[in-house]
Amino acid sequence: MVETEIRVSRVNAETCEIEWDALAWVRAENDKIEMIGDDSLVQRGPVVSLALRRSVHAREEPEEWTRSLPHAYRGGDLVAVVIHDDHPSGLPDGASDLAEPAIPEPPACEDS
Repeated sequence: MVETEIRVSRVNAETCEIEWDALAWVRAENDKIEMIGDDSLVQRGPVVSLALRRSVHAREEPEEWTRSLPHAYRGGDLVAVVIHDDHPSGLPDGASDLAEPAIPEPPACEDS
């Protein structure tokens, strides 16, 4: 089973820290995919699997597709994070040649 969470960041005005709000979850187990939350935010097309070095489709390889979703959300306001994986891809740390998305620093807070 693989579970991926689709998140959006926001700045907490009280603590001046970036916090993450989960908007949708994707769970794949064997040949089934379940989506919870705002499923309109889920990238439904093929995504690149770094482990397999090719595109994967949700209908054909649901677990690998769900595991690879973070690579489909690399440049926008949304971020996908694998939160559970029974069988991780086995890529060693740093094996990806893709840079992680940059997260901006929160604005400076005024002391009240």
